[in-house]
Amino acid sequence: MKPILSSGIILLGLASTVTAHQTSAAAGETEVQRFIHRYAAAASTSGPSLKSFYLPGATISTMESGGEPGKRTLSILSVDEFEAWLGSMSAQYEYVRFRPATVEVQAYRGLAQARVVFEVREKEKAKPEQVVHSLDQFHLYRVNGEWKISAHAWIMAEPGKPLVP
Repeated sequence: MKPILSSGIILLGLASTVTAHQTSAAAGETEVQRFIHRYAAAASTSGPSLKSFYLPGATISTMESGGEPGKRTLSILSVDEFEAWLGSMSAQYEYVRFRPATVEVQAYRGLAQARVVFEVREKEKAKPEQVVHSLDQFHLYRVNGEWKISAHAWIMAEPGKPLVP
C-alpha cells in the first residue's frame, strides 16, 4: 500500500473514533441535562422522594452564611438528612420551585459533572414570592443505564456577588 493511501486510511479511522467518542459524550450530556430537569421538578414538589436520584452513600453539602459577616459554615448531609431539611421547609413555605436557568455538563463514558444555576421561586407563608439563585455542582455516574448523583454541592447567591464569573 502506498504511504499516502495508508496515512489517509489511518486518519479516517482516527477521525471516526473521535467522532464516535464525541457523539457518545454529547448523548451523555443530553441525558444528564434531562436528568437535571427531572431532578428540579421532583425537588419542587413535596411528592416523590429524591432518593431515587442519588447513589447510596451520596453526600449533599453547602456553605451557609453564618451570623457574622464573611463567616461561612460547611454542612454535609446524607440524602435522608437533605430530604428531612427540604420537608421542614414545607412548614415555613407555601412552595419552593426550582428551575434550571443554566446547565453545563461534561460527560465521558459513565461519569459526568454538571454545573447548574437554579432559579428558585419561594413563597413563605404570609409573605410575597421571592426569587433567589443557587449554584449547584453534581457528580454523577451511570449505573445500570441510569444516571445517579454521587455528590451534590451548592451555594446560594449573595447580593452583589455573581454566582458564575
